[in-house]
Amino acid sequence: MTPDGSLVPEHNFFSKVAFGLLPGHENFGKYVIALNLPEHDKHWQRSNIVGKASMSKFHRFLLPVVRGEKNNWRYFNAIAFDPPMLPHVKEMKQVATAYAHREGVSNPLLYVHVYPDNSIPYLHVHIVDGDHLGPTHAALKHKNLLLDDVISVLQQNA
Repeated sequence: MTPDGSLVPEHNFFSKVAFGLLPGHENFGKYVIALNLPEHDKHWQRSNIVGKASMSKFHRFLLPVVRGEKNNWRYFNAIAFDPPMLPHVKEMKQVATAYAHREGVSNPLLYVHVYPDNSIPYLHVHIVDGDHLGPTHAALKHKNLLLDDVISVLQQNA
């Protein structure tokens, strides 16, 4: 993070994707959909690699693109959200849901992992197929906070 509170690309996969440093991911203007690693997707049903395998048959990530946006530190993690972030969070839900439906997922589940239970220091929304969940989904239950619950809390505090 810079002294003015701006995020800068760190040495992690998601920030590099969001800052446009890694090609091959789908851009939606203010958001990028990142693909999971192919080996994680391939083994989504395996219980011997829980935590590494995808949470479901379909597992993608929605990342906000925050280059040049003032106060983008809010995008570090959902724990930093305040009521003015509500329109952004609703938009993230809309984009992620539309993308999942376009890809044939009829029951998308949208999660964030709240600090300190996040493994990557860059906000990302997990988009998983609620009809095809794997063992990693159950193993990460303690981390998975539904995006709808984030929206609900922000609405209650608006």
